[in-house]
Amino acid sequence: MLAAPPSSRAALYEALGDALSSERAVLLLYALLHGCPHFHEYCLVRSDLDTLLLPLLELLYRAHERTPNQASARAVLWVG
Repeated sequence: MLAAPPSSRAALYEALGDALSSERAVLLLYALLHGCPHFHEYCLVRSDLDTLLLPLLELLYRAHERTPNQASARAVLWVG
């Protein structure tokens, strides 16, 4: 199993936090959390979970404004 260097994980974590307003970024986060145990563990030990959680919660809060079919809300719920 390949593991990304810690600096790459940190950069990816920050980049995902900045991009979580898009459904694609949410799906990428889901794939990484469920498919890459090293990234999952890295996210769990971070002390700034709000980098990922706050954008996800905002997506859930505003999901009814963006799309009538609730696809974004389902994508966010899958991550949890």
